This record gives sequence, C-alpha cells and structure tokens, in this order.
Amino acid sequence: MKINLEDIRMLAITGYLVLIIILVVLVYYNVKLRKYKTSVNKELLNLNKENNALKEELWEVETIITTLDDAIICSNLDGTITRWNEGAKDIYGYTKEEAIGKDISIISKDENHEEVEWLAHNIKKGKVIKSYETERYRKDEQKINVSLTLSPIKDSEGNILYIAGIDRDITEVVNQRLTLKRSYDELSVVYNQLEATEEELRYQIQGLKESEMALKVSEERYKLALDGANEDRKSTRLNSSHLYD
Repeated sequence: MKINLEDIRMLAITGYLVLIIILVVLVYYNVKLRKYKTSVNKELLNLNKENNALKEELWEVETIITTLDDAIICSNLDGTITRWNEGAKDIYGYTKEEAIGKDISIISKDENHEEVEWLAHNIKKGKVIKSYETERYRKDEQKINVSLTLSPIKDSEGNILYIAGIDRDITEVVNQRLTLKRSYDELSVVYNQLEATEEELRYQIQGLKESEMALKVSEERYKLALDGANEDRKSTRLNSSHLYD
C-alpha cells in the first residue's frame, strides 16, 4: 500500500485545526465558567450578608419580644398556642412550657367563648383588631382587664397561618377609671344637692323680697293712714276753735 504524503499532511492539518478548535472551546467555557463562579460567589456573598442581616434583625426582634412587658402570644387558626413570651408569663402566670400547645381558652375561659370566636373570625378575614378591651384570667383564676391588639400572620402567598396578639394588662387603669367614675358620681350627687339648695334659697330670697315689698306697701299705707289721721285731728281742732269763737 502506497502512503500518500499529501493525505497525511491534510490529515495532520485537520487534526491540528480540530485541536485548536477544542482548545478555543475549552478556553471559552473556562472563561465563562470563571465568570459564572465569580457571579455565583458574589451572589453567595450577598446572600450571606442578607442572611446575617436577617439573623441580626431576627435576633433584635426576638430580644424585643422576649423582654417586652406586654404579652406576645401567637396561636394557629384552631386556637392552639404556638408562642409565649416572658411578658405573657408575667401577666398570666403560665410558663412557656405550660402554655405552648394548650388552647387559648386557658386565659379566656368558657364565658368569653363567643367573644374569642368573633375575634378569630375577624382575624381569619384578614382584619387587624387594635386596642380591644376585654377580660382574661390568670393561672390563679384572678380576673384581669387587658387591651388586645390582634393581627393575622400570612405566608408569601397571602394565606393566613397564625394569629399574633399583644396583650396589655390595664387592670390598674380600669380600676382608676372606676374610682374616677365613683368620684364623679359622688360629686354629681353633691352638685345636684347644691343645685336644689340653691333653687330653694332662690325661692326663699324671692319670698323675702316679696315680704319686703309687702312690708313697704304696708308702711306706705300706714304713713298715709297716719297722715290722714293727723289731718283729721288738725281739722277737728280748727272746727272746735271756731265754735268757741
């Protein structure tokens, strides 16, 4: 078999061109891969920064929730408690371990069942309830007055998952209101009595004025009568003197 040098040279050139093309493709994808890695690293770095920022925000929120004097209580839609902070423990007396997993009725009792159902119904409709005043019960069965702020917690698709509540103990405020109301009622009674006394005094003063007027009229009449009597006496004396003359 005779070897054709021209064929061998063409084959070599073809192989060389193929190798160059492969190298170019490898270099192209290598550069592209490096850019992609750089982009991915930047994205990961940004995500890491965002994640750290989010963790810091969550830590701050957690610190606020934990140290807040108000009760922070979360429950799912069937009323099971899922979150309970130290403020809730201080207000209601239940520890976190005692409360989580229990029904919200442990602080509302059966007598407030209809009210709790009404509140939950409105929250499930997406409404926010602010400064709603009602009564709740401590672990020791003591009744307290609270102000509730309730709002729905939704997922990214807008579905309501939980009910978040902030409970503030306003028992002292309510007691102060009742004390002020009692004082106001007592003052109102005194004021009404004073008004009645004033009205009675007005009548008495009016009566005195009328008596004074009547007395003046009597005095005028008496003076007139006295003057008339004096005139009569003078006239009688004159008549008597004329007779003797």
